Amino acid sequence: MEKTEKDITKLTGQVKIAEESITFSEVRKKNWFERYRWFYTSDGLLAIGGRDASSNSAIIRKHLENNDKVFHAEVFGSPFFILKDSQELPFASLNEVAHATVCFSRAWREAMYGMSAYWINPEQVKKSAPSGQYLPKGSFTIDGKRNFIKIPSLKLAVGLLKKDENFLLTCGPAKPIKENCLCYSIIEPGGLEMTDAAKKIRNEFLKMKESVVKTMSIDEFTRILPAGKSHVVESSLGDASE
Repeated sequence: MEKTEKDITKLTGQVKIAEESITFSEVRKKNWFERYRWFYTSDGLLAIGGRDASSNSAIIRKHLENNDKVFHAEVFGSPFFILKDSQELPFASLNEVAHATVCFSRAWREAMYGMSAYWINPEQVKKSAPSGQYLPKGSFTIDGKRNFIKIPSLKLAVGLLKKDENFLLTCGPAKPIKENCLCYSIIEPGGLEMTDAAKKIRNEFLKMKESVVKTMSIDEFTRILPAGKSHVVESSLGDASE
């Protein structure tokens, strides 16, 4: 009986320790655009891009509207990007989305500098193949004039953005990320594998915004990076830092 009582006391203590170690966290409802690649431009416009053939197809079929602009790079395996509500052709935003389109293509993984992207109007995108032809999933045919933009460099920035009461991770051209985010890390091709680069960026962010970043996983950082190796060239507080 004495042994049993000791065992019960021991187990009771273990249960209490386990109960005290349990924590609860609220699962944030994600914005619709977070399933894609995304960032806000210097003009405050939303840009969204595909991650793969399936999401390439989704952004064109589900989210393309008359006032948008469509982007694609002259690189095999390029994502489609959409610049939302851009009827007035904002120069800075056009260049920023073209830059992102090239960087998130195969150009990053293979360090292919000097590539170009082009933008077109929604009505130029044909969602079905010409008669007798076949289009792979995530592909579309383009009619009419293409407006090319030369992208001389490959450089992106990962940023911590506050939107309403939530904190989001975003990745895009350096200028709008610096302007819109609390902190950022600029990356270029080569160096660390995606997971290792994500760990380094997360550590840099922890130094600046620990209370926010400590709840974010390595996977969240990895998810927003371009495919291929990256290295961090600069980390700092952004213009939106509190």
